[in-house]
Amino acid sequence: MGFAIFAIIIVAVVIVFLILGSVKNPLDNEMGKLQNWLDKNNFKITASFRSVMVDETTKRWAVYKSEQSPVYDFKDIVKVELDENGNKYVSQNGVLRAVVGSAVFGGVGAIVGATTATKSHTINSLNVIVYTSRISDPVITIPLIISPVSDSSALYSRNKADAIKLMGMLNAIAVQNEPAKAENVSAISNADELAKYKRLLDEGAISEEEYKEVKSKILNSIN
Repeated sequence: MGFAIFAIIIVAVVIVFLILGSVKNPLDNEMGKLQNWLDKNNFKITASFRSVMVDETTKRWAVYKSEQSPVYDFKDIVKVELDENGNKYVSQNGVLRAVVGSAVFGGVGAIVGATTATKSHTINSLNVIVYTSRISDPVITIPLIISPVSDSSALYSRNKADAIKLMGMLNAIAVQNEPAKAENVSAISNADELAKYKRLLDEGAISEEEYKEVKSKILNSIN
């Protein structure tokens, strides 16, 4: 009798192991999907945080959600905002300020006043929003908080820190687009300046020699 029970236990253990062996680990499955996505897009992760992945070698980035997640170029980023309870903030000199007005994104989140700084608030949503130059994806929302939490909770503090880090990463990408923009603005400015002196020459306000001198300086500044 004892041997029969022992044999049943052995068979049961073998069946359990066979069942466990046939079930794929969900984490392994997700890692496999991610690897497929990386291979398909020839994407090499050089930096990542939360769902945002960056390939600095090819100047591309993505918000990975599934194998169908699109890949964007660095130059696609136009602006990055933080949205908390519908209040939007942008980074200015390392400080998050409200899009409208001058309120600062402080420890209690949302728009903070001196009389409300010690009060607790409920945060219903916290998102990082990326505006792009792509017509197909003009706005990309990265949610961090999707259900109500207290702004005095550790969960809020962690997600707020993550949101600020994400903004920093995406703003660092956006900053790399600025030199090209600055060059375009500079070229337009020089052309306008040259046209202005040409008008002065045509009107007789300056001499030919003065115009040539100014033109030479502007052309030299471009070179």
